Amino acid sequence: MRLLTYEDLGVRRVGIYVGEKIADLSRVAVALGHPPLPVESMRDLIGCWDRIGSGLRKIQAEAETKAKELSSILIAPEDIRFLRLFPILRRTSCVSDSITKTMRRRGPERGCSAVYGRKSPPYFFHESPTALIGHGKES
Repeated sequence: MRLLTYEDLGVRRVGIYVGEKIADLSRVAVALGHPPLPVESMRDLIGCWDRIGSGLRKIQAEAETKAKELSSILIAPEDIRFLRLFPILRRTSCVSDSITKTMRRRGPERGCSAVYGRKSPPYFFHESPTALIGHGKES
């Protein structure tokens, strides 16, 4: 299942891919005879995943088989503006990949002992606000 956040005609939406097209989650649910899904953001979706996750999988599978019938509510990806799945975090601490790369760059004489042995400050990394990763694209 490929989920995404996007803006269509100035409205933020949570969507799902149906084939190579995109549909608003609630619109596709209603079009298939299900109740509308109570999500306005990816955080909402994650927050109620226990209640709607299995139903969403069924909706997605049904939408794939009825894509032609849903064509009036499906949108081409080039007709929307993709949004980040989550807002940019102001402070992010990375504990695995980035710190490992940093230690390798520092060299063996200043590796793990320099990081963990002297209670050095944590390493942080920054991802550019213009970076967009997701929506089926490889980074």
